[in-house]
Amino acid sequence: MKIPKPYFTNVPHVGDLEFYYAFYMLERPILFICKDANNNVYLCSCCELYPELQWVIAKISIQEILSLIDNKLSLFDIFQSSENKWVAEWKEGDLTERIYEVNLFDDDMLPDQGEFLDAEDGEFNDVASVLLAENIDTNDIQYDQDDGVGASEYFSEGVYVCNFNWSSEINQKTISLADNFSSAA
Repeated sequence: MKIPKPYFTNVPHVGDLEFYYAFYMLERPILFICKDANNNVYLCSCCELYPELQWVIAKISIQEILSLIDNKLSLFDIFQSSENKWVAEWKEGDLTERIYEVNLFDDDMLPDQGEFLDAEDGEFNDVASVLLAENIDTNDIQYDQDDGVGASEYFSEGVYVCNFNWSSEINQKTISLADNFSSAA
């Protein structure tokens, strides 16, 4: 299936959302991430395939995605706890989807309470690594004055990141994450 670009158009108070990553796909992305022009992250779920397509969309943080991947937040909770929520609907023959803001999602639109992503260890490390790399605040980096290389560990949005190296000569960032993304004690 060709992924539309943008995936959602004219989301109220946001603008267009671009497809970023799919956790699950069938004939189309079912549970996936989109981003807006400001690099904000949205968790999206296709909750109805027939007779029309229907999605729930929730603006979430990078930390919430990491907690989702680490099976610490349920899908139901992450959708309902978001302060910014939308529903998108599309019927065959329509040129664009209809998107509207909601205060709460109907429970029947969401995964069951207590349902988690059920990610295996390391299963979604690729997307987690990229999301963290794209959202690093270089002000959080502690520099070692002796060799000019960045610290071997630091915290970003409460997530422990290790082996961060910064080389000003080639202007390159390299990140490798702790296997379980857990906060250091």
